[in-house]
Amino acid sequence: MKYCAHTMGTPSYDIFEAFRLVGSLGFDGIEIRCCSDAQIDPQTFDFAAAPAVRRAADDAGVQIVCLTPYYMHFGDPERREKEIEGLCRTIDIAAELGGGLVRCFGREPEDNREREDYWWRTVEALAQCADHARPTGVRLALETHGGSLAQTAGKANRMIEDIGRTNVGIILDYPWIYLTGEEGPREATERAAANLLHVHVKDWSKNQATGERTTCLMGEGDIEWPTVLQVLRELDFSGYICAEYEKCHRPYLPEPEVGLKHELNYLQQFFD
Repeated sequence: MKYCAHTMGTPSYDIFEAFRLVGSLGFDGIEIRCCSDAQIDPQTFDFAAAPAVRRAADDAGVQIVCLTPYYMHFGDPERREKEIEGLCRTIDIAAELGGGLVRCFGREPEDNREREDYWWRTVEALAQCADHARPTGVRLALETHGGSLAQTAGKANRMIEDIGRTNVGIILDYPWIYLTGEEGPREATERAAANLLHVHVKDWSKNQATGERTTCLMGEGDIEWPTVLQVLRELDFSGYICAEYEKCHRPYLPEPEVGLKHELNYLQQFFD
């Protein structure tokens, strides 16, 4: 199994520091958060710096696995073109850095009556981006993200079928599926299998009285990770499992050198 760390877990580190930390902890790869307050900002990235970034990753012994931008409003007619432009630019950055995946998803509308229109505008936008990515070898990875049009494995499969491009697959983020109550851990993982490119892992505990969600270390929350990881073993999954450690949004979590190491140790007990 190959293990990847997400720079969501290293909010105070620049890209070079993140490479060194992730490599020193024993991860094989890194997923890079891409927005204005992250290690890479797609709008300002200097392509001339790409060789130095690649060398630094190589020196740290980590593969750049996935870039994770926040372009998601493909269903909104007023924002759609800029979102497509941003995602395509991120694809170009990934190609320069040797990253094989770019995360994507489409936000659902506030008014559910617009859902079908949002769905098809998102499908068309992601098909356009997939066509842009094809010559580069980069693949789009559709995440089962909260608040998205494809928050379950079944919906993600349907969206990929509608997109109709072979360079689009799934990031299985089971905690978001868990919140829907629509698919259990085995069902979701098996449904995603045919299109599965990448897996995000994190743990949450939920206050049953208030519904409030708290991020915690792997194995300390409510997510049925042993089942998900067992199914991945049964499937002989060959992609990366990424520790999406939420330190960026949950500052109360332990520092990354502690928390990320814990996540890696937790995962390794199931595979190594």
